[in-house]
Amino acid sequence: MGAVCAVACAAEEPEDATTTEASSVGLTSGVSTTGEGDSSSGTTGDAEATVSSSTAASSSGAPLEVDYEADVQPIWNANCTCHLMGNSGTMVAPFLTLNPDVSHGQLVDTPAEQAALDRVVPGSLSDSYAWLKLTDAHEAVGDGTVMPQTGMLEPAQLDVIEAWIVAGAEP
Repeated sequence: MGAVCAVACAAEEPEDATTTEASSVGLTSGVSTTGEGDSSSGTTGDAEATVSSSTAASSSGAPLEVDYEADVQPIWNANCTCHLMGNSGTMVAPFLTLNPDVSHGQLVDTPAEQAALDRVVPGSLSDSYAWLKLTDAHEAVGDGTVMPQTGMLEPAQLDVIEAWIVAGAEP
């Protein structure tokens, strides 16, 4: 996440066909969350609210079992098109590549560009600058704008990313 990208960039389709439908969050637990009920995504913009959130849970209350490639990568594909490189080898935000096969390495235990934090710290939401940017709680620790710039992710998508980070951000 990082420098300013034009709002229109999310509408651009990557040339390598990595885009998926924003509403298709396939959870490996087989439970689809709809964002109804209590959301623990911490989208209040307050860093403390984000830090105190518990492990994301399905609508049944059980912790989500998240697979990075099946559950998290489709969220990047559908919402973070500024960070996807097309066949031409170009992208709008070239300092972070979220294409399949490279996104995990670009995120986990990798220093952020706009804060003295790593982008994703396994097991720690409060130390994961990407999480803070996704939940609009980043201003207390760094610069930049909330991501994605086209608007906040859906609560179910944030639940998936939260569960992935809290569970150790496995590939």
